[in-house]
Amino acid sequence: MHIAIDAAGGDFAPRRIIDGALVAARHLGFGLTFVGNRQKIETELTGHSDAMRIDVRLVDATDVVGPSETPADAFRRKPGSTVRRAADMVANGEAPAFFSAGRLWSVAWG
Repeated sequence: MHIAIDAAGGDFAPRRIIDGALVAARHLGFGLTFVGNRQKIETELTGHSDAMRIDVRLVDATDVVGPSETPADAFRRKPGSTVRRAADMVANGEAPAFFSAGRLWSVAWG
């Protein structure tokens, strides 16, 4: 099982997102699919010597949703955004769930 992670969502992304997701994966035993700028994600993963033992996959996506954009507009206008690509993975059965730490999404969905 791989959880899709919006690596561009939230403050100090992708570093803090990757750090937190890896901690969760280590303790709970699931794989991770990071969605975001592949180069930035790979750079951050080099600081985690055990990252490749956690079954990490990468999906390249460079569009990000700004904090002033509404969820509906972002989903319509930015199909290549990190959060949209992660959500599409769930819709297509590629992941059972996705996580985004972006403020916009926690307001919109929670």
